[in-house]
This record gives sequence, structure tokens and C-alpha cells, in this order.
Amino acid sequence: MADHKKNSRGRSNRTQSQDKRRSTGYSTKPQVRYVRRANAPRRKFSMPNRVKLIIVFSILIAAMAALIVRLFYINMTKGDKYAKIVLSQMNYDGQQIPFRRGDIVDRNGTVLATSEKVYNLVIDSYVMLNSKVNQDGDCLEPTLKVLGDCFGSQGLIVDEIRSFSEENPDNRYNVVLKHLSYEDLQTYNDFMAVDEDGYYVNKEAAYVKGIWFEEEYVRKYPYGNLAGDVLGFTNSGNIGAAGLEAYYNDELNGTNGREYGYLSDDGILERSVVSPTNGQTLVLTMDINVQQIIHKVLYEFNEALGSLNSAVIVQKADTGEILGMESYPFLDPNDPYDISDYVSEERWNTMTDEEKMKERQAIWRNFCVTDTYEPGSTVKTVTVASALDNGIVTPDSTFDCDGGRDFRDGSGTVHVSCVKTTGHGRLTLSETLEYSCNDALMEIGLREGQELFVKTWSDFGLGLKTNIDLPGESSGIIKNASMSDIDLAICSFGQTYTTTMVQVASTFASIVNGGNYYRPHMVSEIRAENGSVVQTFDKELVRTTVSGETSEWMLGALENTVSNESASGHRAYIEGYKIGGKTGTAEKYPRRQRKHLVSFISCAPTDDPEVIVYVVIDEPSTQEGADSKLPTIMTRKIYEELLPYLQIFPEGGTVEDETDETEPTADAMTGADGTQEPEESDESESDTQESESDTQAVETDANGETISGEADNFEEQTNKNKLSDADIARIREEYLPGGNYYREREYIRE
Repeated sequence: MADHKKNSRGRSNRTQSQDKRRSTGYSTKPQVRYVRRANAPRRKFSMPNRVKLIIVFSILIAAMAALIVRLFYINMTKGDKYAKIVLSQMNYDGQQIPFRRGDIVDRNGTVLATSEKVYNLVIDSYVMLNSKVNQDGDCLEPTLKVLGDCFGSQGLIVDEIRSFSEENPDNRYNVVLKHLSYEDLQTYNDFMAVDEDGYYVNKEAAYVKGIWFEEEYVRKYPYGNLAGDVLGFTNSGNIGAAGLEAYYNDELNGTNGREYGYLSDDGILERSVVSPTNGQTLVLTMDINVQQIIHKVLYEFNEALGSLNSAVIVQKADTGEILGMESYPFLDPNDPYDISDYVSEERWNTMTDEEKMKERQAIWRNFCVTDTYEPGSTVKTVTVASALDNGIVTPDSTFDCDGGRDFRDGSGTVHVSCVKTTGHGRLTLSETLEYSCNDALMEIGLREGQELFVKTWSDFGLGLKTNIDLPGESSGIIKNASMSDIDLAICSFGQTYTTTMVQVASTFASIVNGGNYYRPHMVSEIRAENGSVVQTFDKELVRTTVSGETSEWMLGALENTVSNESASGHRAYIEGYKIGGKTGTAEKYPRRQRKHLVSFISCAPTDDPEVIVYVVIDEPSTQEGADSKLPTIMTRKIYEELLPYLQIFPEGGTVEDETDETEPTADAMTGADGTQEPEESDESESDTQESESDTQAVETDANGETISGEADNFEEQTNKNKLSDADIARIREEYLPGGNYYREREYIRE
């Protein structure tokens, strides 16, 4: 025991402790705890590890540098190639399919405006120069040769394409021809044809590169300047700029479609097409045959004689439908910016761009709805009809005309003269219209009084927009209820206030159709692309103007105005037809210039009116502008073709083609030398009466000054398609027998 203690210090205690751990399952291995001194140095990577790490980082940096260099190299040398591939895919994936703008057709389905698909020839200079089949650049000459062979007749010049491509080798979009038809592409398509296996039939076609075609639609008007200002035209982007094209722009336009392309999970190219929604079709109330009749008459008159502006409205009496509407100068919607026929070349070359656009806009206007003027004696029908309907006068009323009336104002006495300064004597109510007596009309107006007269304007729609479906309609200027007696007197025969043609035509229609005022309209239906009717526009009764009894009496008086050989409208008479109408002559403001607007409004047949014809001639080229027989002759020429076409035939015979040789010659008119030309026949004074009635019957003071008036007008021009000298001579003789009163036209803009 002593030896144990001696040889092993504390051994017995450790042995006991070890024995105890063994008995309890603990390890007998002594635990070691490492304690780091505060200032002991950190362990470092060994040199071999450092070398390995440096090598790995060097390899990564070298790889990244190589990748950057490669990308830079690809971008510099082949960037355009890959960009083209990407852009081509994007263009395909997002390719837009343009819609087709709807057609405009007449009541019989004749197309007046349509959209035709055309193709623009585009050259990709980069592809043409850099594509190859066997070697670099071997596609240039074959491509240029095909372009010349297939499109040389269309005006394409190969040398210009070569020069442009050499100067712009990176150009990707060069439009060399525009608006090619499908037929224009036929030769090229035949050359590039492929067989059923997808191989070119013509092996040379493989060398043709960099040619492609883009599709678009262009607006076409098959009848040229026929009804041009009614139809209007479109600007780029399918935006209607005038006429029906502008008013119904939303209905005529559609929605673009789109074609998409994508790769499926199997790597197959899939296509998805969203078809465009094409525009709707407008079906007009207009009849192309009626339109051609009035267009021809207007053209011949202005080619042979001329005017600042001439216009005609043909309207159905009992529905408000417009069968024809035309105004001169004519607008050709196929080329609306070319107005060289209306402005002299010398002046055009001196005009600024702003002045040129102003002149164009003047031609684009539709005189029938936009321009206001003093209507003159045509609205005497309104004064008389209102007085009858309100009991102011009766069919048996009579009037004494002594040549005019005197009125007192702040400056003294003002005399308003009648057409016949010596007076008509006693006239019946019907004769006041037949001879257009201003003295009688002034008395009627004064009897009506200011309040009733102003109400009459509103009731008959004068001075109010008709809400016709055409843009730019004007309302006119109407005097208010605080009129003086002289204002009231002058207004009674259509001076000192302004209206539009469409207002007067619709008002007159209500007077002769039994008193029903229908809203005038141009469109009868709107149809979808498949022909189904989307919307219908029936006749719309706006108001009642007169009673049936008054309307019937007015028809009789208006018929007398035409059938009576001594009445003002007799030159519109056609044997066998019952035509009723009223002439009008207005001296334009300023009065001292003695410029006139003459007109004639009529209906046929008077026993059951079907059609209204309203003719206005602004500043006719005659020595005496106050020549009301001009619109009556024009009306007769229209009716001679219009009535048979409408299946309205004469009673007991056929239409006789009257000539001016069988008609009375013109009444005394002022000649070039200032003297009075004597009458050559036993005709009435009615032409002179009507010529003077609205001219002289204006407010004048002691010094002869005249007051008020308004007119908008266009400049006269010659038509592109000239009549022969013989035709011009014949037409002048029809309107001005003997040619004594023709005046050279003065209206080319200088």
C-alpha cells in the first residue's frame, strides 16, 4: 500500500475515479480543453491552397473577358443580321391587319366611295446588298433586273434604286412605288412562284432578295367630282375631312386586326389571327342618276356662261330625303388638294401655304349647307302662307300697288320701291306671287306685325339649323322682335336676313306637302359588312307649318306662277306638266356693286308634289346680274330629264323640248352702253319685275344709299373637260337668246 502511494502520486484516487467511470459507462479518456491565448497569431492558408485559389479566379476572369470580347465581336460584325432576325420575328408576332373603311352607296346600291387594297413596294437595301446564294453580293444584280422587268412600266427606275442603295447600304425601308394594284404585282408574283414542295419554279428567283410589299387601303371615288362636296374625302389614317366622310367617320371606320406567331412546346410555329372589323356601309337617299342630271346642267351653265357659285338641291317633298345635291365649283375627292382649275397659275405661284390652304377649304365647302345669303322673293311663299294660315289675309284679298312705300326714320323719309316703279295697280293675293309684287308683300308683313312675323320665321325653320346629316351647317342671321316698320317691310320679301339653301328647300317642301316639315337627311340606312341593317333613318316630322287648306291654295298660286305666260316663272314651264314655283332675286351687300344672287324654287307635280328642285346662281356672268330667268331655264332643263326618270309623265302627251326660239325674249335690261334694250316680243314684264323686285326693294335714303345684306361666294373657274365651241354657243343661246347680255367671266382669282 505504501509502495502504491510512492510510485504513483494520487494514483489511487484517479484509479478509483476511473473505475467509477467504467462502472457508469463514461469514457476513461481524459478530456482536453484548448484555450487560445489572447495574443496568439491566426492560422493562414497554406501556400498550395493559395496557388489553387489564384488559378481558379484567373480562369474565371479569363472566361468572362473572352465572352465579352466575343459578344463585342458578334455585335460589330453580325449585329445587323441578328437584329433583322429579331425585328422580323417581332414584326411577325405583332403584325397589324388594317381594317377596310366602309363604302358609301346611293339608294340603288351604286358605289360612290369605296376602299381599295393597294400595295407599296419596299426595298431593303441591306438585305439586297448582303444576301448571298453562292457568294457574297450575288443577289444585287438579279434583284435589280427583276425590279426593272416587273415594275419598269409602273415608273420604277432601276438606276435610282442602285444609287440609293449604294449611298445608303444599311437602309432597311425604302418605299419606291406606292399604291400598286394586285394586277400590278402579277408579273412579279408569277416570277416568284413556288411549286407544291415549296421550291421556286424559276431558279433565278432564289437570287431575288430585299423586296417586300406592305398592304394598305386607299379611298376611291369612282365618279370623280360628282357630288364631291357632299361625299367629302379622307386624310391619312382614315379620318374623314369633309362631307359625309367626316359626319359618319365613326360608322365608316372599323377596328384593326392583328396576327400573332409563337413557338409551341414542341418547337412548332403556331399562328393566331384576330381578324379586323371592317367599317359599315352608308346607304344614301341620293340617286346617282338624279345627281348626274343636275351635275351636267350645272357644268354646262358654268362652262358656257359662268358664276361665282351655282347649286341645286333635289328633295323628296314628303319625306325630307335628298335625292341630289350639287354645287359648283366642283370638288374632286380623289385629289382634293389640286384646285389649279380654280386659281390662276400666276396667282397660285405667289400665294403662301396658308393662303393656298384657305383657297382649298373654300372649294371643299358645300354651298348648300354652309353658305348663307339673302334668299329674296322665294321666301315670299312663307310670308303669304303664314298670313293665310293666321287669317291676316284670305284668298280673296286684294292689294293696290302704286310703286312702293315711304317710311320715316331718324334721318328722314326712306322710299322702298316695288319692281314696277309705276305700280301694278290692283292685284289678287295669287297675283302678288305671280308678279312678285313687293308693295303687296310689304302690306302683308305690316299686317302680320313684328311678333307674329318673328314667330313665323321660327315656325318655318328659317334661321334655324335643319340638323341635316352633313358637317358645317350654318343657321343664318334673323332679325329680332325689335324691328322697325321698314325692317319688317323689307323682311317680308326676303331681304336683310340670311338663310341656307337646305333651310329654304325644307321650308318650301312643308308649304306644298300639306304643312309637314321633315328633317332633311342624306342617309337612309347603315349596314354591316355582311349586309345586315344596323340602323335605319325614316322620315322625321319636326313640326307643322301650315294647314292643308293653305297648302292646297299655295300650290294653285305657285302653278299659276309657272303656267301663266306673263308670270315670273314661266320659263320653267313644260307642256303637259304641272309645275309650281317662285323666283327670287337678291342684290348682294354692298349694294352699290350691283352683284346679285338669283334663284328659283319649285315642285312637281302640283296636284301631288313628289319632288322639290331648288336652283341658286350666285353672280351669274351676264350684263345684268339680276336675271331671274336663268335659274328658271336651268330648272326646266333639269325637269325635262328628271321627271321622266322618276316615272312622272306629262298629261296627254310627251315632253316637248322647248327652245329659246319659241320662248319670249328677255325683257328690257340694261345694256353695256347703259341704255335700255327694247322688248322684242309681246312678253310680260315679269322677268324685269322679278329682276328688279328684290334689287330695288331695299332700304334707301335721300342720297340713294342702301342698307344691309350678306353673301358668301366662290370664285368661278373653267372645267377640265371643255365643251366644244358649238356646244357653248348652243347653251348660251338657250339661256341668253341672241347673246346680247353675255359678259366675259371675271372670276378667275387674280
